[in-house]
Amino acid sequence: MDRTIKSPARLMRLIAPKLSFTIPLRKRKTRHVSNEETTKLVVKDFALIVLCHAFLFCACYLSFYFFGFINKLPDQNNLVQWDANWYLSVKNEGYQYFWYRASNAGFFPLFPSVWRLLQLESIGISVFNYFTFLTGLFLLCKTFQIRSVCTLCFISLPSVVFFFVPYTESLFFFFSALLLIGLYKNKQSLVLCALFFCSLTRGTAMLFIPALIVMEVLNSAKPFSRHCIKNILLYSFVSLAGLLVVVLVQYYTTYEWFAFAKQQVKFWNHKFSMPRLPFVSYGGDKIIWLDGLAFFFSLVAFAVVLVFFVKHLLKKKHPLFKNKAFWFSATYLLMVGVFCVFFNQKSSAGNTEIVGINRYVFCSAFFLVFLFTSLNELFFNLKTISVYLLVALVAWLCLGLADPLKFLNQADSYFSTAVFFALLTIYVTAFFALKQKKYGNYIAVVLFCCNVILSVHVLFLYITGNWVA
Repeated sequence: MDRTIKSPARLMRLIAPKLSFTIPLRKRKTRHVSNEETTKLVVKDFALIVLCHAFLFCACYLSFYFFGFINKLPDQNNLVQWDANWYLSVKNEGYQYFWYRASNAGFFPLFPSVWRLLQLESIGISVFNYFTFLTGLFLLCKTFQIRSVCTLCFISLPSVVFFFVPYTESLFFFFSALLLIGLYKNKQSLVLCALFFCSLTRGTAMLFIPALIVMEVLNSAKPFSRHCIKNILLYSFVSLAGLLVVVLVQYYTTYEWFAFAKQQVKFWNHKFSMPRLPFVSYGGDKIIWLDGLAFFFSLVAFAVVLVFFVKHLLKKKHPLFKNKAFWFSATYLLMVGVFCVFFNQKSSAGNTEIVGINRYVFCSAFFLVFLFTSLNELFFNLKTISVYLLVALVAWLCLGLADPLKFLNQADSYFSTAVFFALLTIYVTAFFALKQKKYGNYIAVVLFCCNVILSVHVLFLYITGNWVA
């Protein structure tokens, strides 16, 4: 029976084993995108996000001012509030130490030194801070290829107002960004340099050293191997070296050893004490929502570190173990929560005040990397959602879920409590919903607009002398 092979593909399959050479297949032509083109796309998207945020924020603030919702515009004088007064004091007068009252020795020297060097007024240094922040943010977005929706939501966070007032946040963000880039690209010299300058900007040793230990342990196949211990000791030494420089600079001008620590313990009450619930904010009901959100994300970081630490002990593999920048960021956020819960002052009623936690969490490069990497690498299934709900429940209970609360100038009631925590839950859920492919972009736009309005409110609170962070 004659079999006719009508299909060319069938014919090739039959004769291919008998051929002594390979037949090159025709490949589909793909357009290669160069690094230069990629950079141009990143710059274009980033510039669009920055301009969109700046325009909407200014338009929103001016509209609220025009219609009488707020009655003050930022100026040369009201931009200098709270900690900015201490930095201005260091800039103009140098360090001073008084054993009987609070003094400017309680603050680190890098930012006021830069301010003195530039010889700018409060508006000028605020503009400098804003562009310093944008530089660090751009470097992060380019290196980690952060999605536009994450950048959009981050740049509009209410706490971001501290990037354009005379605070140290912008410099710390910039050097933190360099630190994470060095960890991501495995450039040790950049990591060491960034660690040193971070330590000159803010007291970081208590937060950074645990983060370095967790990062190296989770990244190493053998916990506390020789390479792991070597890196921990080297990075910790550089972080402590920056702190030692601060101690020496302050001693040179005040003749007082460890002036910073003494001031912070005695007059800012940053000393160990057991927490007492419910947690409150120094800014009262006006700002507890923002501190509460930061506390929630600190607990999320704790849950992630704990779960993956157990996986590491059980020798389960996961691609995230290789990401040093992520583990440093997660542990930093966790340690911020530990510091604010165990080393902050108590209110007049004896409750723990989680003072400044929103600034320490949201105004950091670590939060952006943690959020973006979590949305990219973690799977949101039933287990993940269960952990999220458990963390939210713990956070809200710590903030007074079981107690009547005053919210939106209403009398203390359980209804106000329910509305307050329902809104917080919707807000944090929106961040995790950014991962949703179908509606993620729409959620990002809604979140962006809400953040801009809240940012206007936070800036107005700040320039009118209310405590924000």
